[in-house]
Amino acid sequence: MHIKFLSDHFTHVIIDEAGQCVESDALIPATFLSRNKGQVILAGDPKQLGPVLTSHIAKYCGFDKSLLERIAEHEYYLPRYGTDKNDFDERFVTKLKKNYRSLPSILHVYSQLYYNNELEAEVSEEDSKEIQLLQSIDSILWNRHLPNEKCGIFFINVNGRNLRTLESSSWFNDEEASRVFLFACRLKKLGISMQNVGIITPYSLQVKRLRGIFDEAMPGCGLKVGSVEEFQGQERDIILVSTVRTNHKLVATDQQFNLGFLQCPKRMNV
Repeated sequence: MHIKFLSDHFTHVIIDEAGQCVESDALIPATFLSRNKGQVILAGDPKQLGPVLTSHIAKYCGFDKSLLERIAEHEYYLPRYGTDKNDFDERFVTKLKKNYRSLPSILHVYSQLYYNNELEAEVSEEDSKEIQLLQSIDSILWNRHLPNEKCGIFFINVNGRNLRTLESSSWFNDEEASRVFLFACRLKKLGISMQNVGIITPYSLQVKRLRGIFDEAMPGCGLKVGSVEEFQGQERDIILVSTVRTNHKLVATDQQFNLGFLQCPKRMNV
């Protein structure tokens, strides 16, 4: 605006991570587009988390739905009629199906749940750095004599308790936080840099708990602890997920206060 370009100067406006952008924020750069010609490209994933809002009024007014997600629901952007549900009009939609981040065993689950089983894993199970990393930590992944030793997902059972404070509706699980810390120590002992490790948990109190443990025990190690929202769009070689929840009777509380991931498919996808 300050440079004062001519009104027909910009032929293309490209907005990255448009799925996380409030609709009015996306419309501002779109106003710079030439009126007679031009194209707006919204790059993002409407099946992941949308705009992060703190105002209940803004949510009530629909600002939690991005321009990308709203347009994706329009008939021009939906699959065309026919037997192929993935047959989109290429004049409106370009779908990026190749994934360069995850081992096939990780990608397969979410491809089925969210993307009509159309994602293609470009990470090899034979000679990629990801499979080599998995094999290098095999000694701390017990019971790996199962049929698929190349599975990139590993579960650790923790018999912990869900706790919370009087000041917050969030939850924490000290037993689980301890196990996550011990597992990170084992990774460090195997030579894994903590800068390549991330810890995700869907509860702010558990984030605070884990950050306190690592700040005291491994100050400046570079390991990141954060919520699902903080990690969207980022990646680490190894992700530890602290789910916290151990009691199904408390799921209704999550729904009431928009906590966790069980009631939010988009958060689960991230």
